[in-house]
Amino acid sequence: MKAVAAVIGGFVLLVFGAFGVGNTVLTSVPFASDQQRAFYDEAVQEYWLKIPGSVLLAVDTVRFHQDFSQVDRATVRQTAELFAACVDFRPMNIPSHGKSQRIPFHVPRSGTVRYGIDDASPGVTGRVVDGEGQSYPTRSVLAAGDYWLEVEAPSDSSRYRLRLYMDLEPCGEEEISAVLDRLGLVGDDRAMVYHLIALYLPEEMTFGRVAPGPYTWPLKENYPVTSLFGPRLDPVTGTWGVHTGVDLGAPEDTPVWTATDGLVSFTGWDGGYGNAVRISHGDGVTTVYGHLKTILVTAGQVVTNGQTVGLVGSTGKSTGPHLHFEWRVNGEPVDPLGVYHWTPNETP
Repeated sequence: MKAVAAVIGGFVLLVFGAFGVGNTVLTSVPFASDQQRAFYDEAVQEYWLKIPGSVLLAVDTVRFHQDFSQVDRATVRQTAELFAACVDFRPMNIPSHGKSQRIPFHVPRSGTVRYGIDDASPGVTGRVVDGEGQSYPTRSVLAAGDYWLEVEAPSDSSRYRLRLYMDLEPCGEEEISAVLDRLGLVGDDRAMVYHLIALYLPEEMTFGRVAPGPYTWPLKENYPVTSLFGPRLDPVTGTWGVHTGVDLGAPEDTPVWTATDGLVSFTGWDGGYGNAVRISHGDGVTTVYGHLKTILVTAGQVVTNGQTVGLVGSTGKSTGPHLHFEWRVNGEPVDPLGVYHWTPNETP
């Protein structure tokens, strides 16, 4: 039986069983030391990653099969650097510093830098420089590599606020595949880390395309799948569980379409789903549309393939606007991407 892991507090949560629903046994065992956990938090800060340190730790839990005797600061930095090739840069916003500073940051893939110095005392200046001392004005396109944000202040009594953002190029299939290859991940381990990465991919990332078929995809195809069906680290609770659908990232008020003809069996507030619509399609098939801002149908209404049933929102247990889409057969959830004619950009 294969074991996979997720981080909860000071323990590793081991999940035994196949990826899917049912026959999942949970247990916990001690794992990384306090010093090792600190390495992960340091790495997140060093690479300005838009993820918590616990996500990197979970990656290494899978990577090293819970054997943290192999983990030191160097291996953690390697995981962070590779993981940074797929996740977004965390904005830097540092208030009220009086001294000159040289703050390092890492650019995992090329992108446009935007920086500024606000509320500054007279004489405070700043610039971004590379390892050879070349400086870059705001909105310059930087190649992947190490850089520094330098601020010169005439005295310790100077005041200013720093801002630094990076608009990185979208992460594509080649970047994800290279990360998983360089981490030496195959099989179930590869699939597990792929799920972790998928939670934190930039919004521009798209996993695949839906070919024409008998069913309508609930959103326009250009909106990304931000969380796959199966086991995942819950972005709200931080605990490990089974994701019973797929999440599709899209702005609020994006129209949500029904997958095919059916009868609306439920509309309204549905716990963690927030505002939700459930539609029965016959032969035991039900689709679920969760986290809606607005519901546009009523229970008992007959709907047709592609009809708008609601608008994307962020209601219920949600970290931002998206659609949670489920496909159930006789009450049991199945992977919606297996129902549609789905062509993935990357297969873990």
